[in-house]
Amino acid sequence: MHYLARRHLYQNLITKKSTLMKIFIATLFISLSIISCQKASNDTLDPTPVPPVTKPDSLWILDHVTAASNGDGDSFFFEYDSTHQITKFYMPYAWAKNSPCFIFYKNNRVSHIVSDFKDPNYGVLKASLILTYGTNNKVTRVNYKSPLSGLTNTSPYLSDLLDGKVYYEYDSLTYSASNQLQQLYHFGPVGLEIKPVSLVKFYYPATTDSVFNKLEYYNFDVNSNPVLYDQLAITTNSYDNIFYPNLKYYCFVRNLTILSGLGTTNLPYLFDQPSTVLNKYLSFSPKTIATYKVTNNWGSYNNSTTLDYSYNADSTIFTGSKQSIATTVTNYYRIKIKR
Repeated sequence: MHYLARRHLYQNLITKKSTLMKIFIATLFISLSIISCQKASNDTLDPTPVPPVTKPDSLWILDHVTAASNGDGDSFFFEYDSTHQITKFYMPYAWAKNSPCFIFYKNNRVSHIVSDFKDPNYGVLKASLILTYGTNNKVTRVNYKSPLSGLTNTSPYLSDLLDGKVYYEYDSLTYSASNQLQQLYHFGPVGLEIKPVSLVKFYYPATTDSVFNKLEYYNFDVNSNPVLYDQLAITTNSYDNIFYPNLKYYCFVRNLTILSGLGTTNLPYLFDQPSTVLNKYLSFSPKTIATYKVTNNWGSYNNSTTLDYSYNADSTIFTGSKQSIATTVTNYYRIKIKR
């Protein structure tokens, strides 16, 4: 081949190699740029890491309550299990301290409550109330078992609704579509039938509220028509109800302790003995009562009342009273424990 022809061919080869090298370098640069942009984009889109939520390593539990001498409730002591749920409570009075109540749980909710009564003739009698839950995980019915001797707290009788020995009186609860408790019926004997003998209605500021602001109590006449008997209007404050939710169903415990023989008991909510039968249903309020007004045509004390609350310096004592009047002071003693 002629020298000039070979030289021309050689130059063409060099040119092609140079072009291919430029293409390769350009492709490599574009690829690296895309990878770099993707990394930057990923870095930008990654959310800020959220620290894990940790529970406080301690909590407050209610140890005991000393009720006002002029109040509407009783003094109590409380005992707990390892998960900090109340399992036992009793009044410290000589006639009552050996007659405690016991709370039993199933599926992390109260299943039944047992009331002891130390009878001088028959020994320890045990009665119980049994809670039935609806599909909304709310209690829809409360049944009772009559007191018997010779039982232990684990006796099947105390939690059995199918043994044919259920007491004839019972309570029925109804709820709104938004799960507000609206009506509570107590059923008992009327002649030869079991019919509603009382009704409590719960009223709320709005359908979305969880705290009610008025209660009404009705009896039933001979024609089974409800007749208004008592009204209790309330306001609440930012303090949590110190008994809630552990003793949310205490209004039924009153029925139970009457049935067992222990007699009427009540948690202290109102501190000056107003003329009302509705105070026991305040156990359903998640918040503490700030003011109340009783309205009925039979009571001797229906005044409007403002209640005061405070904590001591180390928060171990929560105090409630009617405008700091000494005979209305109720103290709730708390203990801080590790979880």
